[in-house]
Amino acid sequence: MARKERKPYQIGDYRGWLVPAWSSRAASIAINVVFLMQINYYCTNALGLEAGLTGLVLMFSKIFDGFTDLFAGLFVDRTKTRWGKARPYEFCILGVWICTVLLFSTPHFGTVGKYIWLFVFYTLINSVFATFLGATDAVYLGRAVKDGRDQAKLMTINGVIVMVFCTLISIILPQLIATYGQQEGGWTMISLILGVPLSILGLGRFFFVKEMDMGDQGESSSTRVTVKTILSILKTNKYIFIISASTLLYNLINGFITSVTTYYFQYIYGDIGAASLVGMVGMITPFIFLVLPLLLRKFSLAQITMAGFVMSIAGNLIKFIGGPNMVTLMGGSLLANLGGMPISLLISIFLIECMDYGEWKNGVRLEGAYGSVNGFANKVGSGFSSVIAGFIMQAAGFNGSLAVQSSSANFSIVALFSLIPAALFVVSILVFRKYDLYKQMPQIHKDLEERRAAAVAQN
Repeated sequence: MARKERKPYQIGDYRGWLVPAWSSRAASIAINVVFLMQINYYCTNALGLEAGLTGLVLMFSKIFDGFTDLFAGLFVDRTKTRWGKARPYEFCILGVWICTVLLFSTPHFGTVGKYIWLFVFYTLINSVFATFLGATDAVYLGRAVKDGRDQAKLMTINGVIVMVFCTLISIILPQLIATYGQQEGGWTMISLILGVPLSILGLGRFFFVKEMDMGDQGESSSTRVTVKTILSILKTNKYIFIISASTLLYNLINGFITSVTTYYFQYIYGDIGAASLVGMVGMITPFIFLVLPLLLRKFSLAQITMAGFVMSIAGNLIKFIGGPNMVTLMGGSLLANLGGMPISLLISIFLIECMDYGEWKNGVRLEGAYGSVNGFANKVGSGFSSVIAGFIMQAAGFNGSLAVQSSSANFSIVALFSLIPAALFVVSILVFRKYDLYKQMPQIHKDLEERRAAAVAQN
């Protein structure tokens, strides 16, 4: 008996379960990313390793991403199972958290052994498990929810849920570090407290969100996807590189801020626990983000993203000018966080536009490849943020064994927390202003629907 074709979800189908089910894995992986930003602090202050050499090890780990991301996209575009193309890879969230627990449970090896352990598990997290999750995110969305407006509404609410979870972890994590961070096995305890429930939560999308049959969306079963095919199609699509460059810059910025926040509140503000107060501003941000569907009636998502970059510049400058003052730290963080939300939480919408453009221009629909390119940019930005931050701090004379740091080391922390992010958001504006694909999308959608209808009629 032929399998009944499943139609895509629509906004009216949510019935209270689709949104939280979709957001479950997004929240789990987002919290993992935030937690991994503590890797420098863990290595310098818990393991006694050098910041610069730690950064070098993490940098070498990122070399593998150049290979695994490309092949992940190839595997995804060739995947065909009874569950769908993207859905089976959701189980990679288990690998992410298992390896995270092991990463923060480094045995009492010598220094070389610690660096090897760090390299192996950091590579498994980012170059294997997170790679497949990143390659399938937009693919899964496009195969579950067809209409662009429904996608935007789903991702807006998804963004709110993710931000709430990230806000909670930004409040809780400093307290966990302050309580367990200096104890024997304390970081293992922290990773288990996070990893066990979030591994279970992260499987919600797999169990409750099904893919639709994409046979009517221009995917040619006779076209064998090869590395050569992927590269030839990607090089004709400038928009995926604009989006990926913006993603890289945002994650580099966010990584700088997240990885030095603990340092900032220990050495600049004087109280690690106070970082929770700044984290609380994130409780406001998601609810402000709910106005996005109203803004999208008058402005494109690309225009809103550009405005967000300007807000983030202002927010980071306020943090620098105000110094270790809780009012300006909270106000500046609110503006900076809010401004970065469009490019961070709605990236799948941009990727689906790139998929549609690529199919319209080349006649072949790639999905996993676009997610892989952006996923590579995401991980390079996140991973290299810790690498670069470590090099900058070590060059400035930071020493984790000292209770009081030099003025140059303190300034490096302040710069990574505010000035450098502001400068990189300026670069983001220069890059993203060339993204004008939204002007072409109405005609692209019209043409693709006509092609797909003609293909169905022929069959």
